[in-house]
Amino acid sequence: MNRALAVLRAAIIRDGDPKQNDAVILNFPCKDVETASLLVSLTTQVAASQEKTTQDKPYVPPGVFGAWLNILKNPKTEAAHEYVAGMLDQASANWDCPGTGMIRCPMAEVVALEVLKKQDRYVIPQIPRFHEYPHTLFLAAARFVLSPEYRQHNSLQDQANDANILLYLTNSSNVDAVFPQHLAADDATYQRVVQSFAERFKEWGSIYVRYAEEERPLIERTSRFLSKFTTCRTAPGPKQPAPLKE
Repeated sequence: MNRALAVLRAAIIRDGDPKQNDAVILNFPCKDVETASLLVSLTTQVAASQEKTTQDKPYVPPGVFGAWLNILKNPKTEAAHEYVAGMLDQASANWDCPGTGMIRCPMAEVVALEVLKKQDRYVIPQIPRFHEYPHTLFLAAARFVLSPEYRQHNSLQDQANDANILLYLTNSSNVDAVFPQHLAADDATYQRVVQSFAERFKEWGSIYVRYAEEERPLIERTSRFLSKFTTCRTAPGPKQPAPLKE
């Protein structure tokens, strides 16, 4: 029965109307990490199905972006951030994501910024996939990678890998350095890469701060727009009774 249902679900996502599928999925329960993760998985599959059936880039509608953002902000579901981070490439790689000339897909950047607040490093490798350079996201990622908090949950090798990605983005020649294989976990190569990026960021950081400040109105406006969607939002607490009048 479970296998039959899985086949049926795949067929519906593959052959069904994406808008109708998203509309149904966004009405699914979203009350804990398990249900939130399922919602993220299904909406991601709907986005991917469009690329296969129409030869278009995966399309993630605003309502889905809003649900993902609510998942990250809801204390009951925020632990699903790893699932959200894992599918942002579906959104960032989409040329048709509503945006402006400044940021091609500001909704994806707003969600990615929220993922970074969870100290989730897995959004960093996706930054180069954004077609328009997301300066605000780059700035937040750089500060995170170079912060003491980064090493509380990640290895030196992880830090070097992420620093190398960001270093690549600041390199006019866009030459991505590849580490030798089978290095020891504490190899000095990793520390040198982190130090190289720290020096580059110290030199150029003010430029990204300025660009991020220029992007700030768009980021704030996009965040307010996404806040209008209610799927997966934290349920309001009980309404307090009005005080008795004397």
